[in-house]
This record gives sequence, structure tokens and C-alpha cells, in this order.
Amino acid sequence: MDIGVNIGSVDVGVACDRGKRRRRNEDRAIVSSWESYEGPAHFLAVADGMGGTPSGDVASQLAVEVAAERCASAGSSAPRELLLDIFSEANRRISTVAQTDKRYRGMGSTLVACVLRNGIAWVANVGDSRAYILRDRALHQITEDHSWVTEQLLAGQITKEEAAVSPRRNVITRSLGAGKDINTDTFGPIQLEGEDILLLCSDGLYNMLLPDEIAEIAYRAEPEQAVGLLVGAANDRGGSDNIAVIVARVRQNSEARDDQTRR
Repeated sequence: MDIGVNIGSVDVGVACDRGKRRRRNEDRAIVSSWESYEGPAHFLAVADGMGGTPSGDVASQLAVEVAAERCASAGSSAPRELLLDIFSEANRRISTVAQTDKRYRGMGSTLVACVLRNGIAWVANVGDSRAYILRDRALHQITEDHSWVTEQLLAGQITKEEAAVSPRRNVITRSLGAGKDINTDTFGPIQLEGEDILLLCSDGLYNMLLPDEIAEIAYRAEPEQAVGLLVGAANDRGGSDNIAVIVARVRQNSEARDDQTRR
């Protein structure tokens, strides 16, 4: 699934692909927009149903359904509070379904999401799906993975080289649906510059491609084409997992930037 969307001053490409080795696609992606009192607002999110658990696709679908519902009535909600509300409700709904229907017991999902408004981004995540900003042709990770290897890296127990080949590199330590309460990381506000690109993705993309490769592809094409090229490149490397990716290019003219400076 490749989708191109023009929403006001933001060009967005969305792709969600099963990859080459998985029988079903447990990744989901969503793009939404609405009018707030401060101008057009946009919501981008990627969810990755936990591999190896029952009905990961159900969990990720619930996550994006909650996001769609909340965005439909977002109005002028403060971006950070909107993100926290979406993550909290998604966690509650996934947990409830998993507890009340034994077919779905143990299911869970990652979620990374971004609210864009007036050239400013707010980001939130749970799990190991990531948000990046591409600035000056370099890829910078905004979020921090909630995973076993990341915890070991931060503790100095393993090296980056060991983390890249660890058999536990796909083990996540935080997910939607894992408990009654959820600890959501938030980032922002992030002031976007004229040539910045936001990229959200599941691990099926960044585990297959190097950061420089992702950056090069995202810069050389418009978002609608870039997401297809990124999925294709990941599949060419083996496509060992589902792949979801959103690329958003924010077009900021000088008048909009001046207005932001005055604020």
C-alpha cells in the first residue's frame, strides 16, 4: 500500500508492506488532519504489532483506530496532551480486548506518532518504531527504542556492533497492551526548518537499511515516491519483516517562518 497525500503545507507519502518473509502484515500507518484555532494540524503514526504474539495485526489496528477517533475530535487540543491521550486510550483498549477475548491474549503493539502544526512537531513513542528528522541531508533519530539491546547499550553492557547482531535485538521492553498503565516518551516542540523531512517507520525499514541510505532515498524523491523506494530497498535486502514508513516534507515559506519567529 503506497499513498501520497497533500495536506496544506505538508506533502506526505505512506507505505505499508508485508515484506518477503512474513505471512501477514502486522504493521499499520495512519495520516490525519484537522483545523485547529492555530491553523491546520496533522497527525502521522506507525504501529507495529508485536511479532511472535497472537494477533499483532489486531493490536496495531486498534492503535490506529484510536488515533483516528481522537484526531476526528481534536479541535485545538494541545499536541502533547493529544498524543498522551491517544497512547493511553490505545493501551487501555488493546489491554481490554486481550483480557476479555482469549484469542487475543498477549497481543501488543508499538506506536510512534507525530503532531505537526505551524511548522512545529511533537513526537511520542512506545516500543521500537522510530521517528527521525532529516536535516542537512543527515538522518537524526528523535525517539529512543524501548528494547533490550538499547537498555544494554545505555548500560554499557554491549557495543553497537554486538547490538546489531544480537539475537535479542527484536525484544522490546515497552508496548501498548502490556499493562494497565503505559509510560509514553514525548519529544518537542521541535521547530522545523525549510528543508526538513520527518520520517516515521517500523523496524522492518531501519533494520534493513543504513541511516545514510534512508536519508539519500528520502531526499532524492518526493514523499509519495520516496516511501515506495524505501520499501523496495528494504525488500531488496531481504524484507525479513513487515515495513511501514511515512515521509513528510513540510513546505515553509518565508512568511510562515517569520510568523513563527514573531511568536
